[in-house]
Amino acid sequence: MTNLRLLIEKYLEKAMLLQIATAAGNVPWVCTVCFAYDKHLNLYWFSRHATQHSRDIAHNPRVAGAVVLPYKVGKKTRGLQFVGKAGELSRAVDIKAGLVALSLRYKTPKERTDQIARQLKKGKADYGLYRLRPDSIILYDTLNFPSSPRQVYVMPKKR
Repeated sequence: MTNLRLLIEKYLEKAMLLQIATAAGNVPWVCTVCFAYDKHLNLYWFSRHATQHSRDIAHNPRVAGAVVLPYKVGKKTRGLQFVGKAGELSRAVDIKAGLVALSLRYKTPKERTDQIARQLKKGKADYGLYRLRPDSIILYDTLNFPSSPRQVYVMPKKR
């Protein structure tokens, strides 16, 4: 039997771009950001406060999204979709968790990570650190599940 969570983690490890769908005033919006993830499958990214998706998330934290890898014709189709709740991080413990995930993924020097943490803590940045907590993740995978490619992973309640 294939471990769905492990397949999702391996997929996230290979991908670098996250597409986030937001909505405000019944108007949808999609953006693409570089991201990192943690052991709980939370997704983290930086965004400027002035962006459409940051403004949307401030008013409506419910989001949807996708993570896709480049596709080559003739290869098996694979992709991740999710729904969940997103928001800008303000608590020191949450900021630290997000910065750890991002610095590990992008090999950010400690001095730079410390500088970012100080800016965020003081509220001196024109950007924020955001986290998305998926409710569920759908792995569409014709490689590992050819007869039933749509696999749903429901996130544990406690994390």
